[in-house]
Amino acid sequence: MLYNNDIFTKIYFVNANGQRVDLTNYHSRAVLNGMTGYGLPQYDRNEVIVPYNNQQILDSIRITPRTLHIPVFIAGANPYLIRSTINQLRKWLAPDVGSDDGKLYIERPTGEIRYLNCRYNGGLGGNDKEIGRNYAVLDIEFRAVNPFFYKSEESSYTFTQSASVGTFLGDPFFPLFITEGAIYNNATFDYGGDAETYPVWTIKGAGDSLILRNLTTGKFLSLQSYTIQDGETVTIDTRFGEKSIENADGDNLMEYMAELSSLWALQPGENSIRVELSNTNGNTEVSIAYHERYKEA
Repeated sequence: MLYNNDIFTKIYFVNANGQRVDLTNYHSRAVLNGMTGYGLPQYDRNEVIVPYNNQQILDSIRITPRTLHIPVFIAGANPYLIRSTINQLRKWLAPDVGSDDGKLYIERPTGEIRYLNCRYNGGLGGNDKEIGRNYAVLDIEFRAVNPFFYKSEESSYTFTQSASVGTFLGDPFFPLFITEGAIYNNATFDYGGDAETYPVWTIKGAGDSLILRNLTTGKFLSLQSYTIQDGETVTIDTRFGEKSIENADGDNLMEYMAELSSLWALQPGENSIRVELSNTNGNTEVSIAYHERYKEA
């Protein structure tokens, strides 16, 4: 049998309850050649007919959910151990474990790890692809409504009144200083993912008239009508499936978004951003955190 170790050295799934299922290890489990669905996602093309012309043009392209098929080889000393392993996989991979998606982690020989938010979708229903006295081959399927892979390492930066020259999200930048009473400055950096990603902003008061701008795309997010009290924390979560603005008490602050505001994303390549906040003090902090997003593992 041919193994997939030259492409991926480790593959494991962590369900919504935090239970880890190794699909590869060094003694009894391996992913075989034939794994599919880890490259570019599927695209849905919408074409329209041009009036008074006998042809069609491309109107839009949409990335659709992703399905992965992973052929897994399982070894064991006897049929009992084989069945015990399969039963454990069924228990921990079940798609109704927890209310959230699990995460499928894929590690390359370089050590880089990316994960996919997904759920088990098939392959453990009893129709085993191949099974013997001391081995089994399973074709396990995962389904991801959000088809993008994420770098497991989070990038983050926090701006405070004592901010000094350093690095911003791992790249050289012009630092954003929070001066006495206000923040108003720009930072330019390179985002390494090949698909846009949506960050999480955390703002600790005091401060008001908040505006977060992506000068590269021209988009902004404004809470100009909301005053963040001294010691209050506001979290702006723009991630896929989240999209919320709340304080630590759980109050929904979406109503304070100014007209034309958007929960904007970081684009692949260079992004120039600006943070604007008035009436700050020594407790004020503005933080950004995100995971680089990719179209393939």
